[in-house]
Formats: sequence, C-alpha cells, structure tokens
Amino acid sequence: MKKIPRDAEASNVLIGEVDFLDKPFVSFIGRAIATLMVDDLFSDVAYKARDREDLIAGVDEFLDEVIVLPPGEWDPKIRIEPPKKVPSAEMRCVCTFSYPLNECFYYILVVMFCGGLWLDIKRKIPWYCSDIYDGVHIQSISAVLFIYLGCITNAITFGGLLGDATDNYQGVMESFLGTALAGTVFCLFGGQPLIILSSTGPILIFEKLLYEFCKNNDVDYMELRLWIGLHSCVQCFVLVLSDASYIIRYMTRFTEEGFSSLISFIFISDAIKKMLNLTDMGYSQLSKKECLKFGGSLVGKACKYVPDLALMSFILFFGTYSMTISLKKFKFSRYFPTKVSNAVRSQHLSLYYPRRSQYVLFLIIPAWSSLLCSV
Repeated sequence: MKKIPRDAEASNVLIGEVDFLDKPFVSFIGRAIATLMVDDLFSDVAYKARDREDLIAGVDEFLDEVIVLPPGEWDPKIRIEPPKKVPSAEMRCVCTFSYPLNECFYYILVVMFCGGLWLDIKRKIPWYCSDIYDGVHIQSISAVLFIYLGCITNAITFGGLLGDATDNYQGVMESFLGTALAGTVFCLFGGQPLIILSSTGPILIFEKLLYEFCKNNDVDYMELRLWIGLHSCVQCFVLVLSDASYIIRYMTRFTEEGFSSLISFIFISDAIKKMLNLTDMGYSQLSKKECLKFGGSLVGKACKYVPDLALMSFILFFGTYSMTISLKKFKFSRYFPTKVSNAVRSQHLSLYYPRRSQYVLFLIIPAWSSLLCSV
C-alpha cells in the first residue's frame, strides 16, 4: 500500500451473464476492459460517457493509438524500443489529426496580424486541389448526394417556416438562393467542403422576433435585415483578422447544451401554442385571404368550416413524434440484423418533410416543428 501514489484510482471489472445469450460466450472481456481503463484518455471518456456511442468512440480513439501485434508472427525476444517522446493525453485530445505537434495551432493565440488565417492557409493549401478532384471520384458520389439532399431538405423546411414567420419576405426561394451562394463560396474558400450550410432553429427564431419588432415599430424589415447582414460580415472579418477563434478553447459542452435546451424549449412551446389555437379558431371571422390560406372554400359570405382540422393535427403531432422516437431507438432493437436496423434508423429524418393536404396544411400548422428537438 505504501507504493501506491496518492489520489490513485482502481477499476473493478465485473463480468456477468445476460438473458439474450442461449449458450456461453467466452472472450477476454475483463482483460480488454482493464487494458482500456489503464489509458488516461479512455478512462476520462468512460467517466463522462452517457450512452453506448460515447464508449465506442473512446474505444476507436484508443485503437487508433495502440499497436497490436498478432501472436505467432513475431519473435517475443524482439523488443520494440519505446518512443523517445510520448504524447500526453491533452495533446491527443487537441491534435487528433495526423499533423506534427508544432502545427496544432487551433487553440493557440498567434500574436501577429492575420496570423491564424495565414497558418490556416499554409496548412490547407497542399490539399486544396485534392479536395476538388476527389469530389469526382466514384466513391464520393454517395457523400455528394447526401450533402445535396441535406441542403435541399433544410432549405425547403426552414424556407417554409421562414415564409410563415416573415409573411413570405423570406421564403423557400430566398432560402434556396442564400444556401446556394453561401455554400458555393464557403466550399471554395472555407476549406471544409463537407459542411452543410443552411438555416437552423436559432436563425428561424431570430428572424421571427426581428420581423415582429419591425412590424410593431413601423421599420422596413428588408432594409434592417440588410444592415444586420453587413454588420455580421464585418464582425466576422474582424474576428478572423484578430485570430479570436482561440477563445473556443474556453467553451465547454455546458454552453452548447444550454443553448440547445433554449432552442428546443422555444420550438416545443411554439408548437403547443399553435396546436391549442386550432381548437377555438373562428373561421366565420376570417378574411378571404386567410380563408384560402387555411384551405377553406368560399360559400356565401362566410368561410366553410373544416371540423376535423384540430383532430387531424393532433393525430399528426403525436403519431409522427411516436414514430420518430421508435425509429430512433430501432438501432438498438433485436428485430433485424445490425445493417438493416441502421439503414432504417438513418431514414427517420425523412419523416419531417411537410406535405400539403386538403384539410391539414403542414407548412401553416407546423405541429411537427417540435420533432426537431428529438433528433
């Protein structure tokens, strides 16, 4: 006990039985887990893991760094010399790419004008041409189609929501145009061609609040939005030139989770408010434009009442939510093999696409907007 250093930790590995195995399955689970827990980086991942995917990511990171020699194909008398310099766990967390340690400058403040931008260009320029001609390779077709569909679906979904929030000042066509221009410029000069650029939940909430502010104060919405865009552009240039990206090292996961919780709460509350407003809607008091907007038909002086609008909306709300949660958990079920369950789980996002109907207009009554929080 005297030889054990202070603040030392022990890991007790217990092996038990499970119900879904018909016969004994023996493997070196205890020895493998004990070897993993010796690594400092994997032990931190195991302490903070929330589900199976976090543990699998920690194992993959460990296997990327470890050297495995199969038995029988090498002489045990031959000893591998230890490396002259062993990288610490902190450097492994920061520098996970295959560049020299002295080039890991993402979280380092460069005390010079445009220093971070110059180092980024210097690091990216050798692979700039390969990023372009690798896109026409046969193996890149699936990734290109996935990114294309991801951009299209985001532009359609959030374009419809933006059109409802801003009275069609920014609709689907404007969302398509902005996504095309921003995506083209960023993919050519940003050095990250696999990033999907499109509208998100925070942008939708910001545009909605900005339009309500302009409407209540008699301010031109498009003119104010132009000045906000120019101000954001200048601010981004200043942040890049001053190498302010190193501040990200002080950001924690708590910041991201807090902001995501706020956005999720706003989406859920907005969806519930719209669902509750369907039950007491006075269709006889609607104007002709609003009558046609909600799918009604003109009969006499009043608008034709649709009695099943609220019922169908609630069925859509809870049915789609239940189906999405079930498909998301389908990966860990035992109904089909792993490849089949993964293929079904990867398609659960396609259920969010709005479809128009005669009675329920999903773009006008986006009850499925709260489902974005479940992904």
